[in-house]
Amino acid sequence: MTLITVAHIAATAIAMTSLAAPFSEPPPYPRMEEWTFREELAMPEALPPVSTNDVTFVRAPVEGRESYRIDIGENGKVTITTEDDEGLRRAVYYYQDRVRAGDLAPCVRKPWVRNRIARCFFGPIKRPPLNHDELMDDVDYYPEPYLDRLAHEGINGLWLTVEWRDLAETSFTKRSPDAMRRIEKLRRTVDRCLKYGIKTWIFCIEPRRCGKDDLLLKEHPELFGCTVAGESLMCPMQHAAQRYIEESVKDIFTQVPRLGGIMMISYGERETTCLSRFDPLTGRFNGNCPRCARLEPWQIHWETASAIMRGIRAAGSDAEYISWFYQPQVRPERGAWNADVARHLPDGVTLAYNFESGAVKEQLGRLRNGGDYWLSYVGPAEGFRKVAEAGRQVGAPIGAKIQVGNSHEVATVPFVPVPGLLYRKYKAMREMGVSTVLQCWYFGNCPGIMNKAAGELSFDSFDDDEATFLKRLAAPDWGKDAALVASVWQQLSDAYANYPLSNDMQYYGPFHAGPAWPLLPDVSLAPLARTWKPHDPPSGDAIGECLENHTIEEASILAEYMAKDARVRTPDGEDALKVLASRWGGDFERMRDIGVMRALALQFQSGSDIFDFYRERARALYESRVLGNATAARAAVRRMGEAVAREESVTRELLPLARADSRLGFHSEAEAHQYHPAKLEWRLSELAKTKARLAEIDAALARGEPYPESEFERTAPVCKLGGEWTDAADGVRFRARETVGVGLEIELDFRKEMRLRVNTLDAAGVTWYRSIAVDETGARPYEFHNVVTPSHEVAESRVEVADGRVRVRFVLSSAGWGGDGERRRSLRRPEWLQIMNGNTPLWPERQLPSGDWRLNLDPVRGNLFGRLRW
Repeated sequence: MTLITVAHIAATAIAMTSLAAPFSEPPPYPRMEEWTFREELAMPEALPPVSTNDVTFVRAPVEGRESYRIDIGENGKVTITTEDDEGLRRAVYYYQDRVRAGDLAPCVRKPWVRNRIARCFFGPIKRPPLNHDELMDDVDYYPEPYLDRLAHEGINGLWLTVEWRDLAETSFTKRSPDAMRRIEKLRRTVDRCLKYGIKTWIFCIEPRRCGKDDLLLKEHPELFGCTVAGESLMCPMQHAAQRYIEESVKDIFTQVPRLGGIMMISYGERETTCLSRFDPLTGRFNGNCPRCARLEPWQIHWETASAIMRGIRAAGSDAEYISWFYQPQVRPERGAWNADVARHLPDGVTLAYNFESGAVKEQLGRLRNGGDYWLSYVGPAEGFRKVAEAGRQVGAPIGAKIQVGNSHEVATVPFVPVPGLLYRKYKAMREMGVSTVLQCWYFGNCPGIMNKAAGELSFDSFDDDEATFLKRLAAPDWGKDAALVASVWQQLSDAYANYPLSNDMQYYGPFHAGPAWPLLPDVSLAPLARTWKPHDPPSGDAIGECLENHTIEEASILAEYMAKDARVRTPDGEDALKVLASRWGGDFERMRDIGVMRALALQFQSGSDIFDFYRERARALYESRVLGNATAARAAVRRMGEAVAREESVTRELLPLARADSRLGFHSEAEAHQYHPAKLEWRLSELAKTKARLAEIDAALARGEPYPESEFERTAPVCKLGGEWTDAADGVRFRARETVGVGLEIELDFRKEMRLRVNTLDAAGVTWYRSIAVDETGARPYEFHNVVTPSHEVAESRVEVADGRVRVRFVLSSAGWGGDGERRRSLRRPEWLQIMNGNTPLWPERQLPSGDWRLNLDPVRGNLFGRLRW
């Protein structure tokens, strides 16, 4: 299978960097046949049997789709009344749970969340780097015991990815040679899932934009409107385009008539129609389509959505269309046009919107902002609130895109058991009239207690408080220990709420795979690995790459809160997880749940230790090299060693858990294990090297020597502060000097047409990169939102233009890195520098590594910088 190539990607990942990695090559990822969780999910769930032989079932009106009523007579006889087959399914599951819990009572239940949609936990992803189409293989990704688990947990929809042109034939396009193979497997999948009350939703980002060589664009240019970077977007204001959309959808739903619906990112992720050219924050139209430039965004969306619904209905289907606006921007404001779209929806269309994007939350006395996919933040964000209110005003159905099982915060445990946070999130959604929930992206979809909580909350009236709900949730599985387990979940929820609200913490931070990170005493400024991708080397020491919204001190404090609060104690002061393990040692499912909670606590501890290690490394460099205080430097090195010792313990403790449960370390979007037993063992060998190196560093400090320079530091190109010009590539030259009482003065000389970027970094790489844009108009900071260590303050800027060349002189205020009195003694002053023209490094002149774009960070990498010698 194609998924096996992950191992090859891992084996060659180090080669992607332009400099030698500061650690040995790690072992390859486990191959798919080593993922034992696939076999385990194909086995029936072990639940205490509950007979329904003595229950009387009645078919009669209750309160609508999936609703049911449970009555208990004076003789104890139970009668269950259901309105439809799905109500019967939900009633039986609920009855069995409450009998197991011993708290069955009369009730009437109906879902306020109609569509509860997830995705297959281990299904392949049809996009790079592996680009595997599940409809083109013979693997069964939906074994019936797995579907039974999902149904028991309340899931009634699963999505899988398709492209229209892979399936559909229209008057504009012929059917693909592989279309019928895909269609046949899609039919089988639909039928299999429906046996368990689970509808199949096709997910797509359509209509797809077309490059200049695309046959559809060449033969039918009348379909298209805006052009962007050489690609054309479809214009739904054209009748031909509406026909193409309608025919594509009609053909798919005709070929696969039992589909539950179509779920589509109609805005965001990738551009599709002219609607994509409206700015999500301002509403400004940035396109070149003369038709759409005169329209309101909702009109363009209406035409696309109407064409889709006409296609569905023409196929004779009663399916639905979920139009998902994926707007992950960090900024809390949103253009008013998004709410206008919610006010203008054709029948059968639900507008889904990111529930947390633009989150605002106070942490350590400062408001922080975050983009998409938060489990630790309850929400809703203001953008969702406005869309939901607009929909409620006109009675339009509104959906929420959330993450139920886990999120970009921590996606390497199968689920983060914090149902208390889900309780708060679902309560807010119910108050806002949400009727559809998209429960996951490519991750956050593993069966378990979080799915179960979401399913229960989708029927809940919230008459009970959070603590009561958690105990009721725990009771069917944990029996007499339900109260203890509920208290563990509650404390984990409170611990997880301290997760640093920062998208780069999600994308690059240590909470996913910290127990597999090496710890580097020597400065190499090696980049951090992307958490959601499978082809980066292990994370290096440029820890500032995950710190755009927190200082390292703040991140360390929050991580310590998480680690401390995740170590749950009983009222008697005992380790709660050890107590539970002693009572449930013979129960496979409960022991795995305990293992997940233990692994999560260890990952929190690892994040805390990593921040401590690099914070103390920065302190040791500062005390030794700047202040000449060997005693303080040695104390910092000793604390680095203590962090290493803790990490050895964390890694050893995680090893047997990872061996026992192959779900641990697996990231569903990466389709690979970010940590696994072999990599944990590798990490222990790397930590041994770290300890030995720390002993050498301490000995050097004891001899009165400064903190030793690494090979990277010794061999890096140098710009010495003073007044001498340093030559860069492409005819650029620059010089730098200290301006007493002000900061750092930099002067550049370059061709007039150039647009330069000057990036700086502190000595130890514990801050986010700071950037200055320089062109013929002068120097100005790059505008970054959500940055605690923002771009430098330009205290002074002067420009001279003559003979086609530009000379820009600017002064960076030392106030941004420690204040006037401490400018030479600051941990944060610039000591590394890079000059770029576009994405091309000019100084140092080094080749950027190949590979996917590093979201929020590329093209900047610390190990491509040169040194500033103060």
